[in-house]
Amino acid sequence: MSHKKPNPAVVEYIEHHLERGISIKKIKRALAEAGHPIESIEDAAEYVFQLKPHLRKKPKKLMIIYGLLLVLLISSVIVFALFKFSDIVSYAKGQKVAKENVTLAGMSDQEILLFASKKDNTAYCSDIHDHNLLYYCKDRVWAKDFCFFQRLIGGNSDVCYSDLAVKQENASLCRFVRSRSDRDSCKKSVVSAVISSSSPENCFSDESCLGSYLEAKPDALDKDFCSLYSNVALHDSCLAKLASKTDDPYVCDSIADNLSKIECHLSFSKTPEDVLSFCESNLEVYNASFQNSSDLADFGASSNDAARFACMLDGLAPLFDSGALSC
Repeated sequence: MSHKKPNPAVVEYIEHHLERGISIKKIKRALAEAGHPIESIEDAAEYVFQLKPHLRKKPKKLMIIYGLLLVLLISSVIVFALFKFSDIVSYAKGQKVAKENVTLAGMSDQEILLFASKKDNTAYCSDIHDHNLLYYCKDRVWAKDFCFFQRLIGGNSDVCYSDLAVKQENASLCRFVRSRSDRDSCKKSVVSAVISSSSPENCFSDESCLGSYLEAKPDALDKDFCSLYSNVALHDSCLAKLASKTDDPYVCDSIADNLSKIECHLSFSKTPEDVLSFCESNLEVYNASFQNSSDLADFGASSNDAARFACMLDGLAPLFDSGALSC
C-alpha cells in the first residue's frame, strides 16, 4: 500500500457515492473505467474508511433486515387469518350438516333420494331404509339413468322416456314406457323422426320401426338395411324380399337358414322341371328337416319322400300363384 496522500477528487467521489448507498465495488469499477490507477483507487477507499468507518458497512443492510422483519410479520398475520377463516368455515359446515341431518330425519326414502340427487352427494344415502333405493342412490342413478330415477322418486318416467326416445331417435327406449298407448305413441313419434332423418339404424333392430320405415321408403331395401335386423329369421326374410325385388337369385346365398335359402332359390324356378331338378339337387337339406317328424311314420312315408314332396310344394306354389302353372 502506498503512503502517498490519496487523490482528493477520488476520495471525494468515493465518499459521496458511499453515502448515497452505492456499493464500493461499483464505485471502484467506475473509477477504474474512468482511467484512475487501481492503487490510487485502493488508497483512496482505505482513506475514506479510516475517516468514516461506518461507511465500510454494507449499504442498505439495515433496510434489508427491516424488510425481512416486515415480510415475516405480514406472513404471520396472513397465516393466523387463514387458520381463523378455516375454523369459521368448518364450524359453518358443521352447522349446515347438523341442520340437514335434522331435515333428513323427517323424510321418506324417496325424498332422501331426491335430496341426495340435488346435492349430488351419496353420503345422504345411508339414511335410506329400502335396500333397492339405497343401492340406486349409492350408484348415483340420477346421473346414469335420469328417466329411471324419475320412476324411483314417483315422477312421470313414461313422458321422460318418450321425450328421450324422440330426442335420440332411439326406438328401443320406448320399451321402457309402461303405458301401452303411450308406448305405441312413442314408437310412432320415433319412427317419424327416423324417417325424416333417413336413419333406419336408429330403429335399433326394432321390427315394427324397421317395417314402418320400409313402408315409407321402399327404395331403402338393400343388404345393408336387412343387416339392421338382429333376429336371424327376420334378416333372412328381408333378404328373400330383396332377392324378389331385384330379381337376383344370388341374394339368396346370403340367407343364413339353409331351408330358407333353398325356398328363396325355388322362387326363381320357371317350370315344374326346374323345380324337380332343384329339389333333387338339394334333397339333403329338406331331408334334414324331416328326420325327426313323427307324423311321417303315421302315414308310412320315408323322410326322402316327405322332403321331396315338401320341396315340390314350395317350388310349385309360386308358379300356381303367378298363373304360370294351372291344373
